[in-house]
Amino acid sequence: MNISKYTKRLIACCTLWFTCTSLHAVPHVTGLAAKMRSGQVILTWDEDSTVEGITYQVFASPHPITPEKLENAYKVGQHIEAGSACDWWQNPASFQADAPSDRSHGFIIDGIELDPASGLFVHTVTPKDPDEMYFAVLPSNASATHIQMGANSLATPIKTHVAPPQPIQLKAAPASGSASGKSLTLVLHGLGGGRDPHNTSNFLLFGDARQGWRQGLARKFTVTSNSEGIIIEPRDWMWIGRPLLHSKDPRDHALAINTWWYGCNDRIYDAKEALNGVVVNYTEEHLLYLVRWAQKEYGTDPNKTHIKGLSMGGSGAISMGFHHPETFATIFSSVPIVAYTKRAGIDGKSNLPLLNALCGRTCDETVMTNEGISIIERMNSERIAREHIGDLPFLVFSNGRNDRPIPWINNPPFYHALNEAKRGFVSYWNNGGHDMWKSVPDDVTNYYTSQPIQLNKSYPAFSNNSTNRKPGNGSRKDGDATGWINRGLYWSDVIETADRWQISLHARGDFLPSKLTLDLTPRNLQKFKIMPNEILLVNGQQQQASSTGTLTVNGVTIHKGAPTHLHIQRL
Repeated sequence: MNISKYTKRLIACCTLWFTCTSLHAVPHVTGLAAKMRSGQVILTWDEDSTVEGITYQVFASPHPITPEKLENAYKVGQHIEAGSACDWWQNPASFQADAPSDRSHGFIIDGIELDPASGLFVHTVTPKDPDEMYFAVLPSNASATHIQMGANSLATPIKTHVAPPQPIQLKAAPASGSASGKSLTLVLHGLGGGRDPHNTSNFLLFGDARQGWRQGLARKFTVTSNSEGIIIEPRDWMWIGRPLLHSKDPRDHALAINTWWYGCNDRIYDAKEALNGVVVNYTEEHLLYLVRWAQKEYGTDPNKTHIKGLSMGGSGAISMGFHHPETFATIFSSVPIVAYTKRAGIDGKSNLPLLNALCGRTCDETVMTNEGISIIERMNSERIAREHIGDLPFLVFSNGRNDRPIPWINNPPFYHALNEAKRGFVSYWNNGGHDMWKSVPDDVTNYYTSQPIQLNKSYPAFSNNSTNRKPGNGSRKDGDATGWINRGLYWSDVIETADRWQISLHARGDFLPSKLTLDLTPRNLQKFKIMPNEILLVNGQQQQASSTGTLTVNGVTIHKGAPTHLHIQRL
């Protein structure tokens, strides 16, 4: 059968019309349902005729959302990808761009697995929300005319209430209240870790608006326990839904990124929008939530909250602890980055590109946070050590001078800042690389076991220790190849009242000489509050406090094998 040229043209035009219509087709949203759970509204819906690149937005209102009333509703969610009920944590392609995609798992909510091809959004109720709420879900290319009551718009409201969101338990976990009065430790993993390939996480949380660039982003974490208390291992992955190709690190080219335990650009969902966004501390807010939740759920003692980490986790532990000294008593950090600078490491590169992903664009001094300072300044622990007014958590950390990912050149200035500001810390380094943490001496690794520290107890900060090794100027050719600062120093028998503070000091370890001298500053004082310029008695000798209300006792001598007693009291 012959087809005329006019018929061919007609077929071509119809094909073009169908193609254009499909590209602009509006996906159908049906079966919108809502249920209330622990201060959160869980919305689910069915999707079909999904067009590639289309996302969804969620509207809320105290009144039914009809086509005529949509303009009176307020948007609570946007840039929600198709198939948002899919548990992206179980999809290898979320973490690695060239990994096979597996979208066969849906999120499990209270024992029920959702259809991974359906939609999901979780709204955390705020005090500004009405007691009864209506919701509607629209594709990003839809208009008010696509509102259909009973399909993509709730026909009846859901009663809401404000309450702390509760994580969803997925697997066996320690019993509620089982750690009353015990410690809580957050353990932060390194870059690329925490993917949970074997699906061992026992809790799932849909974060509120403070915990992600949009509310309802899924976080997973693992809770275990030991004789000391509760251990929480969070997972520093945030769903982005697009590859961040501006980053040279292929780990950022998948659909979820590491946030360096800080946060990310508030417009990271779009490459152009991100140029005008600011970096927000979403992950820090998530970690603070976990602390508050564990204290209530397990009864952990707020004075015994600790944080530790390795590599990126070690960097996050210092940054988190330094920015929230009211929360954490101690920090244990292995091979951390203490500052992000243009200083070149042994491979001739700086560490600034490591922040490209969370910045949403190439990181430099112009990338700002929502706190009004640059991200580089915000994450500079050397600056905080020097400038912070008040006490910081006691810090124990280690680094390798030949660590390629962690430029050694940034470390000596941090050591000097800690010493000059008279912070409580112990540091150790050697000539190793990024895996040097495996060879850190036991007395450093187990420091907190032998020297428990709490938020409600004072401690001594040591400075200008005569046994300190020299870290050098940042060059690998300068300073001691293996060294430490304040290693082998311990204390006991702390007595603190409103009128006196006394302590016994000890020096232990074959690496120490028989006698050493140092300066000592009482830190984290609870009852013995020192007034600016106050005259005090130190072992019977008068000494004046500084204008900021701190007292440093110079030239304290400690002998190995015998305690040194120090008494400070008011006149």
